[in-house]
Amino acid sequence: MKFFCLIPIILLSACATSYQSNGLTGGFEDTELSPGYYRITFRGNGVTSREKVNEFALLRASDLMLSRGCKSFQVLNGKDTVNTSYVDLPRTTSTNANVYAYGNYATANATTTTYGGGLQSVHRAKTTLDARCINAEADPSQNIFDTNFINQKLKQKYRIN
Repeated sequence: MKFFCLIPIILLSACATSYQSNGLTGGFEDTELSPGYYRITFRGNGVTSREKVNEFALLRASDLMLSRGCKSFQVLNGKDTVNTSYVDLPRTTSTNANVYAYGNYATANATTTTYGGGLQSVHRAKTTLDARCINAEADPSQNIFDTNFINQKLKQKYRIN
């Protein structure tokens, strides 16, 4: 019975957020606030790391800048948050009983075992950043990134085609 209680947890934990438009398991949203200036939000699910959420927001920024022909972009107003919620895990109880009979006399014993239960915390990371096309030399100290470099490196790291 313990195995069947673990199946949903195993299935959910295998589904880290992929690089996609926002959906059930998270993803990106973007809004063009003015020409070449975007607000990008990337939401992860309970098994997506903060690092991955941050890098997927940068990847989305680089994709948008590539589509506009921008050589580089600057990240402004970055904000990271983590939302925590709790899941009440189900509890399973099983009882095994044995009865022994000897003529007109009988004895019995029973064992009850409880599995699972309790609260499980789920942490969901979210990054929101503004990015603008600036066509300047990359300078990470000023949050200015080379569009092609960021795009290639992050797609390579996460094996995205």
